[in-house]
Amino acid sequence: MTVVMLLLAAMAGPLVGAPHAVAAVASKTVTFKQTTTVRGTPDLTYYACPAGSQWDFYPSLAWGPDGCSFEITFTGHTVELFGRTRTGHGSGNVFIDGSQVGTVNYGTSTNNTTRLLFTKAGLPDTTHTLRLVVVGSGVDHSSAVFESGAPDGSDALDLLCAQVRDYTKADYTSASWSPFVSALATAQVLVDNNTGTQAERGAAESSLRSASKALVEVGGLREILADYETRTAAAYTSTSWQPFAAARSTASTVVADSNASAGAVVAAKNALLSAAASLVTTSPGEFTSIRNDSFWTDTDGHPIYSQGGGVFRFGDTYYWYGVHYAGAETYAANPKARTTDTAFVSIPVYSSKDLSAWKYEGDVASTGTPLHIPASMGTGFAQMSSLADASWLGRLGVSYSENTGKFVLSVQMNETRFPDADGQNGVLFLQSDSPTGSFRFANIQRQITNVPTRSTGDQTVFTDDDGKDYLVFSNSSGRNGAYVSALADADNLSVEPAVRIGFNASGREGNAMFRLGDSYYMAASDLHGWNASATHVIRSQTSAIQGTYGSEFVLPGTEPDYSHVTQTGFFITVHGTKNDLVIYSGDRWADFAGNGIGYNQWMPITGSGDALRFHSLSDWQLNAVTGEWKVGKENNYVLNPSFEADRVAVSPVQGWTYSGTTSAIVNQGDTNGRVGNFHLAFTSPTQFSAGASQDVTLPDGVYDLTATIRNGVTGAAAAAAMSITSGGRTTSADLTQQSSNWSQVTIPHVRVCGGAAQIRFSATDVPGGQWLNVDDVSLVATAS
Repeated sequence: MTVVMLLLAAMAGPLVGAPHAVAAVASKTVTFKQTTTVRGTPDLTYYACPAGSQWDFYPSLAWGPDGCSFEITFTGHTVELFGRTRTGHGSGNVFIDGSQVGTVNYGTSTNNTTRLLFTKAGLPDTTHTLRLVVVGSGVDHSSAVFESGAPDGSDALDLLCAQVRDYTKADYTSASWSPFVSALATAQVLVDNNTGTQAERGAAESSLRSASKALVEVGGLREILADYETRTAAAYTSTSWQPFAAARSTASTVVADSNASAGAVVAAKNALLSAAASLVTTSPGEFTSIRNDSFWTDTDGHPIYSQGGGVFRFGDTYYWYGVHYAGAETYAANPKARTTDTAFVSIPVYSSKDLSAWKYEGDVASTGTPLHIPASMGTGFAQMSSLADASWLGRLGVSYSENTGKFVLSVQMNETRFPDADGQNGVLFLQSDSPTGSFRFANIQRQITNVPTRSTGDQTVFTDDDGKDYLVFSNSSGRNGAYVSALADADNLSVEPAVRIGFNASGREGNAMFRLGDSYYMAASDLHGWNASATHVIRSQTSAIQGTYGSEFVLPGTEPDYSHVTQTGFFITVHGTKNDLVIYSGDRWADFAGNGIGYNQWMPITGSGDALRFHSLSDWQLNAVTGEWKVGKENNYVLNPSFEADRVAVSPVQGWTYSGTTSAIVNQGDTNGRVGNFHLAFTSPTQFSAGASQDVTLPDGVYDLTATIRNGVTGAAAAAAMSITSGGRTTSADLTQQSSNWSQVTIPHVRVCGGAAQIRFSATDVPGGQWLNVDDVSLVATAS
């Protein structure tokens, strides 16, 4: 029996008093016209300005210049500020009870519609003071809305007890655990028996909230320390080892201290993670294989379920987070069987030192992860009991807050099970004390200031070189804007006002960001509904991440096979001992099948600025220590070799050039023994001649050219061939000898010189109604 249960069992019956009354959600609007000259008057606006300035009042708003402010004393858990924006206006720093909680940008493009510009939720449902201070050339303020109360059937005490009752003693210092257990026991009796006056329940909630905030969690530091105890001095340079050893020793002392303060724990964790990240190995590293067009597996041989996630480095270790959907299992079992099943299963995490071998660390969240969403987030969200109630969960990132010592997972969440007139989309925040621990509910944000639609389009988390964390995303409706928002400095549990850095009327998705030198690059895919596309990029024109960006361009190397048949997923930056390397990670979705094999495809990106280039490779090698890479021995140099890049029946086919009286097209058909659901088809109702070719750049050497062929060409004058030309020499294979069943044809030991070759498939003088089909073309170095 836990300590909590022992205390509960020892307590007497419920407190005597009138049953508590559950307050329904209430909304209070304070317009700019409702004023007071007495500071602190509830639900009225108190205006102030420095000498020589004043607020000006108009029919629909109040205009305040630099240095002016307004205050409102209110009771509630949520604040919303409404106003108007105008080019050249300034911003407002928002304070709650004296602490800054955000900024309102009144200086975006001119819009004379009064609308929501800022929201702050999750406050204790008590009395607070809101203060906004004008910065810059004025603001247009219209009203403030405050919400209080909880939905019928629960109150703040119920919600708080549900949120903290599963805390584990071993994760906290004994000095902070004892008062927490006592406060929880008192509160739990009131909750279980549905008794206590409102005042008694309010007092119990206040006591439990204070005790919860006073808890000092050491479980995460202990877990990280246990991992770092395996590091040995001989493996690192002495100058990098000494601060690490000192940080490890301090962390060990803090973990053993039953009276350690929260500040000491966070400081020890920050120092340990920072020192670990700065460790310099004495090893030159080694090249490890990155194999695309296959399913990544962990070190136990099981599939790595990692859709819509990202790789994040904490300390000296890379962690790969993603979503495990039910349909992903179907896809792994049969890559040709389409499935649209995006039912959420879990969020697994894997760890690696070399970005090649990945160890499964467990699920950090699952359908059983409880949600304790306050009523201020909407009645639909408030009725959700766990992640099992989500209708969609995806596109996530993880960051670390140096202020709280917590790891924060930010993910899109939708729910449609419970009616809510305001919609049920938002950015969900879960947090944990370690990168591989259980992530608990922390917050949900339904509106990001300066974004015209609720929630986000595709999103990722980007951590800058200085440790500052950002959410990068598009707006959810139309997805025509590219935005960058800082995560809240205090705890990373909310998104600050957004800055729009790009616009494309056609819409973009798969938004992700990387940095090279002083330039930031936002990349995205076409709005194709999970289909592959070329990668579109905008580049910052200054060293400011939220500054001016240039015109959109297509990332060179992504056109021929639509980013190796993927949609933009995320980027990994390797800071090597010899150079830095950016790795592109693309998602293969297309309803989980019919587009090749594997969920994730990783490609190296070289150059910078105008010389940026994507390298589409099926096999390459990476040295994660030095940052070097090289093409693998089994790389297929043919681009779009299985004709899956468009994932729809199209003509012409991406990456190939055509000639003749009819175009080659991509068709769906029999897929047995081949990749994907499409193939190249030459056919016409009348006699025709046609060809498809691709110019390939590759190192000089000896190669095997192979393709899977199905032939329906007959007649004395008809001909069909596969050929390869390099250095002025052409080698051909006669395809008219192949049957109407799919079979493999190889031209072996082809010598390539001059770094180039042309592959060609042709059908000549073919009678109408006949056909030649081609699939799975490969040009691979001959095994030595």
